Parts: sequence; structure tokens; C-alpha cells
Amino acid sequence: MLLAFKPGIDAAFDPSRTAVSLACAIAGIGAGILVSMSSRRSSRQFVAGVVIGVGIAGLHYIGQSAYLVRGSVSWNLPLVLASVLVGVPVMGLGMMTLSHRRRRFRRAAPPLLLLSIAILHFCGMSAMTLHGDSAVVFPSNAMSPSTVTPWVAGVSTALLTLAVVGWRFDLAAKARWRQDQRRLRELADVALQGLLICRGDEVITANQSIERLSDYSASTLAGFSLSKLLPGVDFESMPEREEREAQLLTASDGMIPVRVLRSQVALGHKVQTVIAVRDQRERLRTEARMRTLAFNDALTGVANRTRFLDLLSIHAASRRSSDQSFAVLMIDLDRFKPINDSMGHAAGDTILRMVAERLQSTLRDGDVLARLGGDEFAILQVSADHLDSVAVLAKRLVQTIGERPFTYLGQALHLGASVGFA
Repeated sequence: MLLAFKPGIDAAFDPSRTAVSLACAIAGIGAGILVSMSSRRSSRQFVAGVVIGVGIAGLHYIGQSAYLVRGSVSWNLPLVLASVLVGVPVMGLGMMTLSHRRRRFRRAAPPLLLLSIAILHFCGMSAMTLHGDSAVVFPSNAMSPSTVTPWVAGVSTALLTLAVVGWRFDLAAKARWRQDQRRLRELADVALQGLLICRGDEVITANQSIERLSDYSASTLAGFSLSKLLPGVDFESMPEREEREAQLLTASDGMIPVRVLRSQVALGHKVQTVIAVRDQRERLRTEARMRTLAFNDALTGVANRTRFLDLLSIHAASRRSSDQSFAVLMIDLDRFKPINDSMGHAAGDTILRMVAERLQSTLRDGDVLARLGGDEFAILQVSADHLDSVAVLAKRLVQTIGERPFTYLGQALHLGASVGFA
């Protein structure tokens, strides 16, 4: 910028400081690029931009300090300080938006980078005031602008060439990375179970199965936190190919039971973590149905004979060990067989369900009603400390069955019950 500046008085350049200013630019830009390439995190990109901004600030102000005139130069230090404090962070913001995943954010990067350089340039020139003095003599090693111009042009051309070459290599590397990601995504989409490809705690990509399972879109899952998507699982200490139970967060803030498995996969020059996610809802529903069929009566839904005898054995064992009393009541329906024979088994099944509902309504929490078969029911009354209380329950059961008729297809059906207890 100073090479094109015409102050109206004789000017020259200090070669040592000019070289230092160019070195600051080369070192700052190079170090910033290395920092930027080390990680795609926004914080790291901001640091890279700050490093580049410091290098460019050094280029401007050390280069301006190398500018010699036949007279003196004074500086507005507050303006210099303000340009650095504003221009360098703006450069950091520009680098941070340049690496953003979303295109609308990346569009803001060129204006921010240009604004940073403009702040340093115009503030630097405005902060410098020249005073002419014909008595001033240039140092013997001072170089005229016409001598400095070819050197600066050569270094600038070399930097530009290196930047273009590096840019081309970067584009090629990104193209290969995208191709690897696309192939991996295509393979992952073939899998029926959900697959998450992660780098640390960040989800890089996910297949269509996990998108359907979680209701998140592909763009939302990219960059999502793995610990938030699958809370409570320590994937770092989790052995490879060992399944764990987990809960998957959905877009509606619901949780889906899943099983997860971790594996390390080499992708390009980096090792990625692949998390396999398997939906467990159907398995849990099947297991629940199996438990229901194993321990509940299929017709009435109350405990079946197997479950009742298991509970009876448990309570009998506790009777010997801790002296906890309980009562067993056996119930047999009266006049049920004639109704079942005359009206059919469908009517009998409906009445048995009604009987089970009435009996269940008379019991306390913790008492167990079971259907042993046919029209025979049994009750396990826990914590039955007094025989009188058991007799009261038996009387209430008889009244519950006999005091009100059962209605089937508009017809009132009268039943009775015989109850014995021990």
C-alpha cells in the first residue's frame, strides 16, 4: 500500500524492517492455516483467524514503520490500538464463518475478511502523519520505492502461488473426503439398523434408518452432540463390539429404548467412530406379551394358576422365615354351568370377565386375584393378621357376586359364589 503512496516528499524504505514485515505476514498466515487445518471446531477456526489477523497487522504496522521520509513521522496510537482490537477479531469471525457447515453463514466470510483488512489498512494510513524536513538525511542502507517494488512483488507472487497451490490441494483433499463420506453413507443406508459416524462427541453423518428412528433430518444430525442424542452412555470407555442398553432422544423430545454398539473404522487418514443403534421397542413389546401370556389368564387378564402357585410358594417360604401371615381364599361360582351350557361359551367368557372385574374391585393393593380354570378363582390376601378380617372379605366376595345380577344382551343373569379360606 505504501509503494503506491505519494506523500509529496522524498521517501525510502528501511530494508530490515521491510523484511521483518513480510516475514510477519508469511509466518502469521502460515501458522493460521496450520491451526485452521488441525480442527474444524468453531473455536479453533476463530483462533486461526486471530493468528492470521496478527500477522497481517504486523505486516501493516511494521511495514509502515519501515517507511522513511525526508522529515518525521508521528502516530495516532489510540487509532492504531483500535484498529488492531477491532480488525483482528473480525478476521477471527471471518475464518469461523468460512468453515461453517451451512452455506448461508459461509457467505458472510468474504465480507468479514475484507472488512478486517480494510480496517487495518485505512486506520493504519490515517494514524500516520508526515512532517517534511529537508535537513533529514536517509540512512546509507535505505532503499528507494522503485528498488523495493520488485522484491515485494516477487514475495507477493510467491505467497499467492503458494496460496493457490495449497487451495488446490485443500480442494482435492475435501473432494476425496466428501467422496469417502458419500460412499460410507451409501453403505450405511443399506443397513437396516441405525448408524452414526462420529468424530469424538460430534455426529458427522447418519444413515436413513437413524433419521427415521429419531425423526431428525440429516442436516440436523450433522454436528449433533452424541452425548445428547444418546445420553448416559460413556462411549470412550465402552469396549468395541459390546452392546449396551441406551435411550435415543427423538425430535419430539421423546426417548426410544435402543441397544448400541461401538466400532472404530479408518476413513481416509482418520479413524472414525461408528455407533450402531438398534430399535428395541418391538423386542420389549414381545417380551411383555410373553410375560403376560406366561403369568396372566388370557381370558380375564388376572393372574393364572402358574403365577398364583409361584406367589403362594414365595409367601409360604416367607411364613417360615419371617412369620408373615397371609390368607388364601378359594371361590367357586354357583349356577354358572347352566348359563354357560344354555347361552354358549361366548356368553360364559363374557360373564367370567365381569366376575373378575367385580372380584378385583373388592381387593386391596397388593392382594392377588387369580383364575385357576373354569369358574374357579383364588385370592391371595397378604398381611392377613386376623381371621375375622379374612371372614369379612369372604362375606364381601359372596355379596359382590350375588347381590347384583350380571347383564348380557339385555338379559339379567343371577350367579352365586361359594368361598372357602385358610
